[in-house]
Amino acid sequence: MGISHIHQKLKKLPSSLLLALGFFCIILLGTFLLMLPFSATKTISPIDALFIATSAVCVTGLSPIEICSTLTLFGQIVLMSLFQIGGLGYAILLVSLISITNGTLSFKNKLLVRESFGVDNRTNTKEIIKFVLISTFICEALGTILLSVAFFPQYGNRGIFIALFTAVSAFNNAGFDLFGNSLIAYNNSALVLLTVASLIIIGGLGFLVLKELIIPQRHRIRLSVHTKIVLLMTIILLLLGTVGFIITQKLSVLEAFFQAVTTRTAGFCSFDQSILTPKAYVLTIFLMFIGASPCSTGGGIKTTTLFTALGSCFSLLKGKDFIVFKRYISKDTVIKALFIFLIAVLMIFFSCMILSFSEPDIPLSALFYEVVSALATVGLSQNITSLLSATSKIIIIFLMYIGRVGILTILSCFSSEAKHIEYLEGKVIVG
Repeated sequence: MGISHIHQKLKKLPSSLLLALGFFCIILLGTFLLMLPFSATKTISPIDALFIATSAVCVTGLSPIEICSTLTLFGQIVLMSLFQIGGLGYAILLVSLISITNGTLSFKNKLLVRESFGVDNRTNTKEIIKFVLISTFICEALGTILLSVAFFPQYGNRGIFIALFTAVSAFNNAGFDLFGNSLIAYNNSALVLLTVASLIIIGGLGFLVLKELIIPQRHRIRLSVHTKIVLLMTIILLLLGTVGFIITQKLSVLEAFFQAVTTRTAGFCSFDQSILTPKAYVLTIFLMFIGASPCSTGGGIKTTTLFTALGSCFSLLKGKDFIVFKRYISKDTVIKALFIFLIAVLMIFFSCMILSFSEPDIPLSALFYEVVSALATVGLSQNITSLLSATSKIIIIFLMYIGRVGILTILSCFSSEAKHIEYLEGKVIVG
C-alpha cells in the first residue's frame, strides 16, 4: 500500500475522526520519546509513559512520576512540546506546516481547523491560524520574562528554562511544573501567582474571544453573544471562587484568587489539595467540572455549556424561548449543551464506580477528585496518581483523552448519516 493510497484513504475520513486520530498519534509518539533512555534518569514503564504523554497532549497535568527529578532536560523539552501541541490543537500546527510549505490549504485541512475550534464555514481559517500562533507566542514570551524575574535569582540560567516551561504550561492550562510540589513554595509571591493566573485566564478565554476583543471587526460594533457569555461566566466564576475559598478554606485573597483560577482546568496549586475542607472540596469539584471556555486551551464542560443548560431550564420553566442578550438560542445548541452535561456526569459516575473496585484502599473522595480532574483536564490531585494501579491509570488516560478531544467530537466519529424518516409522536411521562 503506497503513501498516495493512504493519503486518499485519509481524505475520505470525517474531520472529527482525523482530529481524534491526530491526538492519538501524537500521544503514541510522545510515549515513545519519553521511553527513550536519555529522556529520563530511570526507566519509565510503558503505562506511565503513556499516562504522561496523554496528560501532556490533553493538557491535564496529572503524572504518576515526579517530572523535575525523573525527566532529563531532553525529556522536559519533549513534555513541553507535547502540551504546547495539545494546547493549540494538533490541527493548528499541522495546517500551519502545510500552509508554510505550499501556501495553500485544502478544504479538508480547513475542516480540521474548524472542527478543532468548533466554528462554522464562515470563519476565515488562515486568520484563525495566524492569530492563534502570534497571540500564543506573545503571551508565553511575556510570561517567561516576568517569571524569569522570580526564578533567575534562585536558579540562575536554569531559571530561564523553568520560567519558559511554566509559562507554556500555564498558557496551555497544562499544570506541569519543574518544582516537584507545583507552586506551593511561591504561595506568597504575587509576581509568580498573578503571572501564572493571568496566563491561565487568557488561555482559558478562548482564541475566538481574544480575537474579537483585540482585533476590531469591520462590520461589528458590539461583542457577539458568545463573547458576552464567556466574559460574564468567567467573571462570575472567578468572583464566586475567590470569595468561596476565602470563606471555606481561610485562604488569603491572593491564594483564594489563584485557587479559583487554577481549578478551572489549569492544575497548578499553591497549597496541598489533600487538606481541602469539605466545603472547599465541593467548590473545587464544581469549578473543575465547569472548566474553561470553548476554543481555548482549557477543558471541562465549558462555561457556555453550563450557561446554556441552566438558562434553557429556567426558560422552559417559564414557558418561554431561551433569549440571551436579545438573541434567540437555537434548540440544537440547547440540546448539545444538555447532552454534554449528561454524558459528562455519567462518565464521572461510572469511572468512579470502576475505580472504587480497582482501588479499594484509596478513599472514594480522592478517587472522585481524580476522575473529575482527569475528565476536565485540570490536573489537580490529592496525591494519589502514583498509587493507582494499571487498570485505574487506563481509565484516567481514557478520561483525559475524551476531555481534551471533546465528547461531541468523539461521538461524531461513530455517527453516520441516516435517511430522515417521519414517525408518529410517542408520549413519554417524565419527572
